[in-house]
Formats: sequence, structure tokens, C-alpha cells
Amino acid sequence: MPALMTSTIRVKDREKLQDYLQQVKALGAQYGAEMLFSGPAQGPIAGDQDHDLVVIVRFPTTEDIDALFGSEAYAPLLDLREAAADMVILKYQDAA
Repeated sequence: MPALMTSTIRVKDREKLQDYLQQVKALGAQYGAEMLFSGPAQGPIAGDQDHDLVVIVRFPTTEDIDALFGSEAYAPLLDLREAAADMVILKYQDAA
């Protein structure tokens, strides 16, 4: 069943973030990732804005999301991700 992954991102280093996003996008393709949206926040409708960017990606299953983030190929990207930005990464699957 299709699954979504969202990342809300507070940028620390724009160059490192671009490097991270390029590398994870290429790796994600191996797990069926399809970028649906990537862009800056335009301001809150309700509540407080605590991030600069949002990324939304569709995967075939939540297992594919877990496989990507648990892979040996992703492990070297952890330090780059931490240096680039503060991120909240969540996965979702339709309950219907």
C-alpha cells in the first residue's frame, strides 16, 4: 500500500542541505521514492511555523521507507543530515 514520507526542515547550512538532498534523492530512487513536493514554507495558517522547508515523498510501502533509512548506503549521510539541518521525518500509510 502506498506510503508518504514528510520532512520538515530547519536549515543550518544551505550548501550541505543541497548535497544531502541530492544524495538521498538518488538513493531513494532505489526504493521506489517519488518526489511529490519540495519547497519553502509560505507562512502558517494556524499555529507556529518551526521550519523553513517541507519535502513530501511517495514510496510503494512503509517498509521501503524503513529500508532506505536503515540501509548501509544511507548511514554515511547521517552526519551530513545533522550538519545540514534539523529535520522531523515522518512516515504515513493510508488507514483505509
